[in-house]
Amino acid sequence: MQSGQNTYKYYAFISYSRKNSKASKYLQVELEHFRIPVKYVAEENRPQGQTYLRPIFRDRRDLKVGEESFTEDIKAAVAQSRYLIVLCSPEAAASDWVEEEIKHFLATHNNNYRAIVPVVLKGNPGSNDDTECLPVSLRNAEITRRNLASMILDEGDDEKTGWEKGAVDALSYMLKVDREKIKATVDAEKLRQVKIYVVIAIVASVIIAAFAAWALYNAKIAKENEKLAMEQKSLAEKKEAEALRQKKLAEANEKKATENAEDAKEALAFLTGVFQSTDPTRKGNKDLTVLAAIRDSIPRIKTLKKWRVRATISRDIGSVLSSLCEYPQALELLNEAHKLNLKNNAEPAEIATTYHNIGLVYYNQGNYPKALEYYHKSLAIFEKALGKTHPNTATSYNNIGSVYSRQGNYPQALEYHHKALEIREKVLGKEHLDTAGSYNNIGLVYDRQGNYPQALEYHHKALEIREKVLGKEHLDTAGSYNNIGLVYYNQGNYPKALEYYHKALAIMEKVLGKSHPNTATSYNNIGSVYDSQGKYPQALEYHHKALAIMEKVLGKEHPSTAESYNSIGSMYYHQDNYLKALEYLKKALAIREKVLGKEHPSTAESYYNIALTLYKQKEYQESCKYMKKAVDIFKKRLGENHSQTRLSINWLETITKALPCFAELYFR
Repeated sequence: MQSGQNTYKYYAFISYSRKNSKASKYLQVELEHFRIPVKYVAEENRPQGQTYLRPIFRDRRDLKVGEESFTEDIKAAVAQSRYLIVLCSPEAAASDWVEEEIKHFLATHNNNYRAIVPVVLKGNPGSNDDTECLPVSLRNAEITRRNLASMILDEGDDEKTGWEKGAVDALSYMLKVDREKIKATVDAEKLRQVKIYVVIAIVASVIIAAFAAWALYNAKIAKENEKLAMEQKSLAEKKEAEALRQKKLAEANEKKATENAEDAKEALAFLTGVFQSTDPTRKGNKDLTVLAAIRDSIPRIKTLKKWRVRATISRDIGSVLSSLCEYPQALELLNEAHKLNLKNNAEPAEIATTYHNIGLVYYNQGNYPKALEYYHKSLAIFEKALGKTHPNTATSYNNIGSVYSRQGNYPQALEYHHKALEIREKVLGKEHLDTAGSYNNIGLVYDRQGNYPQALEYHHKALEIREKVLGKEHLDTAGSYNNIGLVYYNQGNYPKALEYYHKALAIMEKVLGKSHPNTATSYNNIGSVYDSQGKYPQALEYHHKALAIMEKVLGKEHPSTAESYNSIGSMYYHQDNYLKALEYLKKALAIREKVLGKEHPSTAESYYNIALTLYKQKEYQESCKYMKKAVDIFKKRLGENHSQTRLSINWLETITKALPCFAELYFR
């Protein structure tokens, strides 16, 4: 008899009736793909040096010999397995082959019934009638007194739910770990896979939809031109020449549409290949991140021969990189797409879209003057090509308004947001989601102005549309709840702020789960309210919830993680715990300098907060240095008249007057 945890060739042998093959195959796959939670499982209960319970033997599938040696190979496999899993059913109870496998296992394992794991598929153990599911050798007290693993469905369950329950029970028994911990591990792995598939599916669906629309648009134009050519051909003889010209034009456009469709197909195949390379459901590499896959694809983009394919892929990959905070590389690809479009006389809408995408990168970088430059370029093309009342023109107005709002130029922001709103109400209607977006953005501007009644009015307009069109449990509806909560927070009405923040949180947790970055943002907002109320234990609890999610899901060097560090640092500042405040504020600064750059407004915010904290510690010279850095960035990015710029300048001037020895540092 073999002994010891590492002397067996197989972790388990599955014995079953051929009539139960489908369930046995499911059980084998589930066990072999189960990732062992090593923090719960003792070393002696798991295969040495392995992350998974592999291999699991399931008779014929693992044999590579003829039928004549089948019995001897089965016996050898039984003897070399640590556990014997018996899939119990009336068919298995009547199977001589299953009985033989059990007897041989007991003979080679010193009659160790504890190494046998009965899993009830159907029937009644110990009934001794037609429904008996236990083979004869297992009808003893050693087995029947156990709480046997069961794949039998509970009322309302589907087949695989019952089977999964049995797999969890078997894992719990073999690994000697509480069943709920095993179930939690299985659920966590499913959630991880779902998140991966959802991200991939969303990106792929957006790209596919965009290219499909592009191809359909060009095909439609070609058909319309062909129809026009045929109509012209039927005119009088004096128009025959014109008809012929129109026909040739139609043929040229059709050829162009065909070429565009082929280019779109090629670009789509390239992009799909990039994203599917990270999709384990399509034989992708589960250890390859989307960002790594994109970076690997960039050298190949430059080798593509068709300019339109290269421009399209550069534009779309650049936009994805921007969403991942990879701004320099995003700009490089978007500018390459722009050069190709200009050189080859691309459609105006395509050039305008690329301007918009470049502007969005600068907006995310906090480089608002450059963002305005490119947004205005995009607007000029849309106004000329589509007209001043087209929805795309409205989107450009909206984007420009958002930049002015960030700069603190609220009159200009309201002007452009109202332009966008006017178009959307007229063209799309007063209950369209884009119209709700305009209401929302105008509400944000009024909130930043301190005009809270107006802010609430517009946010409630947006909320009313979103609840009606999307429902009360949609993420956009949660966004409106969050923005209304923000207005109440800025008003100092903390109970109402908490009410709306909790409404937003409930939707986030239900729709996205408790480990999503958007859920973390809701935790952070609630923590800020408790901080302002002086309820520091509750504030710390919610801020740390947010931080844990950001670090786990986005990583320790993401801007959202920096935001959590900044919130915790601010809370410690309000508690007069300046050492802890500096610790977290400097963590936030390190991330922002590295990821966003040293001239981003968020980086300036970190300089500002650290300066205030150092001043409280009487580190006056260091405090002035940090505040000077903040002032320089605010002036450059937000402008001299922004409230944050003026606040920083006034603070610095006040300190240098009170402490003349530092005046030279400031005025240098």
